[in-house]
Amino acid sequence: MTGESIREDIAHCGACKLCFDVCPSYEKTGDERYSPMHRLLAVRQILDGSAPDETMRKIIDDCTLCGECDGTCSEGISITEAIRFAKGVLKQQSSLQHSGSESAGGGQV
Repeated sequence: MTGESIREDIAHCGACKLCFDVCPSYEKTGDERYSPMHRLLAVRQILDGSAPDETMRKIIDDCTLCGECDGTCSEGISITEAIRFAKGVLKQQSSLQHSGSESAGGGQV
């Protein structure tokens, strides 16, 4: 999947919240930010170039990628693929930031 195809899929989310009922991290926290639907919103922000804060990173990182939400999505969105893609983007951003801080003198002394 590409960022553009993921963005198109996310646009089809009808906010039906069927995914809430099968998500283990939402069930554990009870916090809607940890629901698949809200994770898709975070993915869209990342794809749109928003700099993720620690909360957004945690919301994405805490997804178990179990796939339960994919089977309940009434729009057929591959939620886990979107989140997997976002995890890759965040990992790449983190690596770039880390290597940039080392080259700017932020490495070991």
